[in-house]
Amino acid sequence: MQQLLIAGADGLPEWQMLWDPLVAWLKDWQFLVGSLIALIAGMITVRAINHQIRERRVESEEQRQRLVRA
Repeated sequence: MQQLLIAGADGLPEWQMLWDPLVAWLKDWQFLVGSLIALIAGMITVRAINHQIRERRVESEEQRQRLVRA
């Protein structure tokens, strides 16, 4: 069992070499990264709201036209 654990640990330094710079970069730039994530989430939300407003306007116009015809 220990041999399997030791064999699996051989790749650890390679992953650690790749992971450590990413973590260090995120620590340095975490405010910017968080702000960009919040900005993107806000843009997605505004786009969805605008789409819903457009759909409601079309439905209202169709309903108005049906009432005019009646």
